[in-house]
Amino acid sequence: MTSRSKPEKEKIGSGKGVSLRLRAKLILAFVLIALVPLTLLTLVVISQTQHTITAMVETTLSDQAQRIANSIASSLQQLTYDLQNLTVNPSIEQMAVIRPTSVIRELGLEGKSAEEMEALMAETRNLEANSRTQDFLINTVTEFQRFSQLIVVNTDGMVLGATERPDRFIHADEHWFRAALDQELFISDVQQLPDKEEAGLVMSAVIYRSSSLATGNARPAGAVRGLVPISLFTDPMLPIVAEISGGELQLLSSGKVILEVKNTDTGAAVNVFLDSIPPATIELASAETDQKGQTSTGEAAITAAAKVELAGLDAFGHNWEIRMAQPERYALTLVQRLGLMGYAGIAVTGIAVVLIAVILARGITQPLVQLTAHARDVAQGRLRQYKPKRLRGDETGELTAAFNDMTAQLARLLHRVRNASEALSTSSQEISAGMEEMAAGAQTQSEDVHSGTKHIEEMNEAMVAMEKRAQEAVVLSRKATESAVHGEEQALEAVAGMDTIKQSVDSLTKQTQEIGKILALIREIAEQTNLLSLNAAIEAARAGEQGRSFAVVAQEVGELAIRSQKATEEIEQALRRIHEETARSLDSVEKGQQEVHDVRAALQQITQATKETEALVQRIAEESLSQTARTKEAVLLFQSIGDVTEQTAAGTEQTAAAAQNLAELAQQLMETISSFQEQAE
Repeated sequence: MTSRSKPEKEKIGSGKGVSLRLRAKLILAFVLIALVPLTLLTLVVISQTQHTITAMVETTLSDQAQRIANSIASSLQQLTYDLQNLTVNPSIEQMAVIRPTSVIRELGLEGKSAEEMEALMAETRNLEANSRTQDFLINTVTEFQRFSQLIVVNTDGMVLGATERPDRFIHADEHWFRAALDQELFISDVQQLPDKEEAGLVMSAVIYRSSSLATGNARPAGAVRGLVPISLFTDPMLPIVAEISGGELQLLSSGKVILEVKNTDTGAAVNVFLDSIPPATIELASAETDQKGQTSTGEAAITAAAKVELAGLDAFGHNWEIRMAQPERYALTLVQRLGLMGYAGIAVTGIAVVLIAVILARGITQPLVQLTAHARDVAQGRLRQYKPKRLRGDETGELTAAFNDMTAQLARLLHRVRNASEALSTSSQEISAGMEEMAAGAQTQSEDVHSGTKHIEEMNEAMVAMEKRAQEAVVLSRKATESAVHGEEQALEAVAGMDTIKQSVDSLTKQTQEIGKILALIREIAEQTNLLSLNAAIEAARAGEQGRSFAVVAQEVGELAIRSQKATEEIEQALRRIHEETARSLDSVEKGQQEVHDVRAALQQITQATKETEALVQRIAEESLSQTARTKEAVLLFQSIGDVTEQTAAGTEQTAAAAQNLAELAQQLMETISSFQEQAE
């Protein structure tokens, strides 16, 4: 038995870690397979339940908001109907039409200003012009209870009848009074009621004379004003909001909160915002921007809204809207409870799954741990069959049988390897001896190749020198060709110059001939002038004394004619000399042209000869270069043969060494196999 090395111990010690990791993976797989679908299903159920409850709460809030809006519209419609019925009541019309002059006189109101009349009427502020109508108004308020106060005024704004002491006696400057006369009907926004501690609406309607209505020219006789307490609208809201946990309701007028109903811990409460700063409006949810609804305090909520639709209400500048909200923490309480129950169920299920997974994983990994321990024994050389305490019919049992088959096959394989190792040891020794003999022959061959390489290199140097001389000859031939070509070009230029000179001489000859013609003409003119001067002198002599001056002129003209003739003769002589010189020059030019042509022909022959010489020398240089390249290739080939020979020698030495090492390895392998065989036996 050999001692185990440190890497082997580390490898063996890591077996438990691998087993534990496998067990953990199995447990994790069981947990994930069981819990992930359950968790996803729970989340889906909670999400769907939340959406369903949210939709139900939103629908409920929308229905309630619409019901409240319809209730407000219905109440306003009924109030308008009741107020307009009062305006057509005969008793009310009679009270407004008949001026209570006697009562005004008795009270001392005639001729008084509005302030003075207010002071005189401070106690009652009511003329009580008709006691029967006064009782009718009181009964109306008592029976219907929609109006907390009713007053009737005439066109001067004086109170003719009231259900209780009004806020003032003269109402001519009041907005509700002027609006009623202008619009027939007026409904104020929510405001503080006059002489009341509560908020509400002020409604007024004009009273027409019935006689004027028949003629089509309606004339107002007065107006009726009714005060409507806000409780008429909020009382139906309170029980609805009280049923909504954390519920909130707002009445908006043109986007401003004027009334709020909140369900708090102490119950539903109403807040009216007249002069105080109103709270933030309830923010409605928006599907387009994916914005959630919010309460006035900014808390996430389920919201709903409804418009108060009443024909003619917008004419008074009232754009009323009902908004309702319930915080999600109240509306989704059931969902939160369901979520807690679901998470608790997931936790319990997870614990149960973990316990089951631990049991199953242990049943799977325990046989593997035992088989791993037996495999380590096999790795240490103990080739024995694995016999578990309990045979299994599952995959673990099949793995055990396969492992035993592998152990038996390994023993047979080791026996065959031992036999092969013995044969390998013998063969490697024979190969080593043959390689040593081959190495000696390769060394001799390498020396012969080095000698041949030296001779080829000397021949290559000679070829390089010959190629260099050929290149110099090519350069000289090229220079001679260039010189001949240059001489031919100069000859061409000389021929061209001769042609130019010949043309100039020909032109000069023609010009001298033209000058001769002109001189002949001048000579003829001079002769005629001389004859004319003689004739003039004869005529002057005939004239005597009178022609003396003319005779002098004729004499001078004759002298000029004679000088012209002489000059003409001199010019003709000069022209004859020029013509002779020109003829001689022309002969010289023609001879020069012929000589230049001869020189050019000779230069062309020289150029052709130098080009042929250059081509011949170039071919010689190319052949020399080609021969040099072939000798270089021969040198490289011999060098390559030498390298191969040296490599062969080195390879044979390495092969011999490898054969020796192989023999040693075969011996070590035989010793190792012997160890296995001994333990196997």
